[in-house]
Amino acid sequence: MAKKVKKRGKIEMPKEEGSTIIATDHAINMIAALIVLIASVIFLTPWRVNLFGTATTSPVFGIIGVILGLGMLIATIVMKRNPREASVFVLVFSIIALILPPSGFVIGPIMGIVGSIIVLAKVRR
Repeated sequence: MAKKVKKRGKIEMPKEEGSTIIATDHAINMIAALIVLIASVIFLTPWRVNLFGTATTSPVFGIIGVILGLGMLIATIVMKRNPREASVFVLVFSIIALILPPSGFVIGPIMGIVGSIIVLAKVRR
């Protein structure tokens, strides 16, 4: 177990072998990817009806949303090895998912954007 090291008035945790700087950010991005996936799958369901009583399913946007959600999920899993590149992928997929119609309940892509910006800020140091 690593001991705390006191350095110039600050208490810092030493880095252990194989440890990464991603913990809560990884969870935020994982939850964001799952929310985008769930929203896209719900968007693909045929029983959605608008105010006029007609079906409003567009499978193209639903399929694109599933692809974006899976891309976010895979990039989040790879984030432990290459945090900067994977975080950029999650950021791009989140912005696209926010623009497209399923929009991942809006909170999913916003969580993905926030989580990837946090990872980019931590990796920069």
